[in-house]
Amino acid sequence: PLELPTIRMRRSIERALSEVEVKATRVKMYYRGDTIVYNADAFNLPDGSMLDALIRQLPGVKMTDEGEIYVNGRKVDELLLGSRSFLRGNRKILLENLPYYTVENIKAYNKRTDKSEALGYDVEAPRYVMDVNLKKEYSMGYIANLEGAAGTRERWMGRVFLLGFTDILQYGVMGNINNLNETNHIGERGYWRPTFAPLSPVTTRSAASFIDYASKDRRTKDHLDVNFTSTGERQQSRQWYEQFVENGSPTSTTESFDNSDNWCLKISNSLTLTRPSYFDARTSFNYEKHDGRSGSQFEQRDSVLTAVSRTDGISEGRKWEITQEFSGAFNVMKEKQQHISYGGYFSHMDDQAWRSSRYDTWQPLTGTNSVRHNANDVYDKATWFFARAHYNSGPLLKKATLVVGNDFRFSDINRHDYLYHPDTLMLASEIDMLTAITDPSNSYESHTRYWNERIKV
Repeated sequence: PLELPTIRMRRSIERALSEVEVKATRVKMYYRGDTIVYNADAFNLPDGSMLDALIRQLPGVKMTDEGEIYVNGRKVDELLLGSRSFLRGNRKILLENLPYYTVENIKAYNKRTDKSEALGYDVEAPRYVMDVNLKKEYSMGYIANLEGAAGTRERWMGRVFLLGFTDILQYGVMGNINNLNETNHIGERGYWRPTFAPLSPVTTRSAASFIDYASKDRRTKDHLDVNFTSTGERQQSRQWYEQFVENGSPTSTTESFDNSDNWCLKISNSLTLTRPSYFDARTSFNYEKHDGRSGSQFEQRDSVLTAVSRTDGISEGRKWEITQEFSGAFNVMKEKQQHISYGGYFSHMDDQAWRSSRYDTWQPLTGTNSVRHNANDVYDKATWFFARAHYNSGPLLKKATLVVGNDFRFSDINRHDYLYHPDTLMLASEIDMLTAITDPSNSYESHTRYWNERIKV
């Protein structure tokens, strides 16, 4: 009989997997009509990255150090958040403070202006925008960043960023305080390089807040901005010079200081209505203030003291301005819009500076000496006012346009620069009590007043 070989059977083991997840490669970008859509989840970024790092990775997109963005070589006019203007287009704040993981997608497209939307046809060139859209879980709520640091030589800095969202509101609060010579304020375009850093200690304090409202139908929009900036700068210098000339080597030393403090408050509000017709109203208020104190001491020697000079100075100034304007447009028939506009501007500036000096010289050969005292009082005061009101009928008889308007301008400028020769060196703060006579050949005073009214038809 035929014998079969022994066949060994291996035992198989079967295992059931509870779940299998298959991930496909994400599409980074695609076109939807004329709109470019970038999928934010398709890009890998380190933890802690912000929006600017995400935008730098988008295909065909370049961003400069100043924050300018180009898509396939075309410059982006405005960076939007959820199809809405963010802090009047101040992209730097959004780029540096919005975490990348909150972004769902980024779109680049041509956007009609509010005026064109209201009238129903293009009366202004569309703007090329980059629109940042957030994920649903971040579209309602708030985002906050807090940063602080301290170092040697009493160096410190602190930053805070809060951004909140609702379906009709966006609001934000930002703050920056430091004494690291970082003079870029909140939202200011620019970049930091060591060669651009100030040479003297600078303390900067800045804060900004905004509230942006848009109705659900987007027919009513209102935006309020409040910004404050304060800087303090302290400068001290010491210099030593030596000259090599025949019969001697005279030396000189100079010590000086210059302290200044500046602060600025800006408040602005804009209201836009797109129904039943277009209406836009803007109001802004700016106030600036600066104070300074300076002084110096100079000595020159050539074996003996030959010259000494001392100076003392104070300066202060204020400036405030108010701007208000509104414009409107409406259709009387298809593509036959009417325009009305009004604008007003008022500004006042007041600057004062006082400086006193003493200069002593000695003549070793003759044993004589001379002393000169000088004092300067410089004053600059100016007021400007401008108002305009215009009506534009739009195109009539195909090419003709009727324009009726009135412009009014007024300015009042008062300046003087007085030079005095007191008998003794006085502090700059004491010049208002000066009783010495004025040097008429080196002093001047002017007062200019101007007004103009123009009616346009």
